[in-house]
Amino acid sequence: LGPQVWLPAINESHTEQVRVEILKKELLLAKIARKRHLEAQRSGWGAELARSRSEGVLAVRSAAAAKDLSVHIGTPQAAKPNAGLAPQQRQGKHMMVQGDGRARMLSRVFLNGKWTYAA
Repeated sequence: LGPQVWLPAINESHTEQVRVEILKKELLLAKIARKRHLEAQRSGWGAELARSRSEGVLAVRSAAAAKDLSVHIGTPQAAKPNAGLAPQQRQGKHMMVQGDGRARMLSRVFLNGKWTYAA
């Protein structure tokens, strides 16, 4: 056996002080974020958000109504949209492309009573 190695002692009181300081900092940042959010809502940001959400709901409803009336907008989807690409460039439903162009695999999971793909 070789020489015995001594590890430095852990200062538990200092470790606890650091943990408490980090916790206080997180609480302060959360308080500041809540305050800014409340001020933004009071300044009219909330009304703009609500209006944009209602416009989105109206757009979805009008699209659904148009679909019910058999009105076709745009060109029909191809049966195999990736057929023109090389096999290594095809993106299946088990893959996703991130914003910077990198591909990422999705896992198939059972969620809310049905199978779906999740990152």
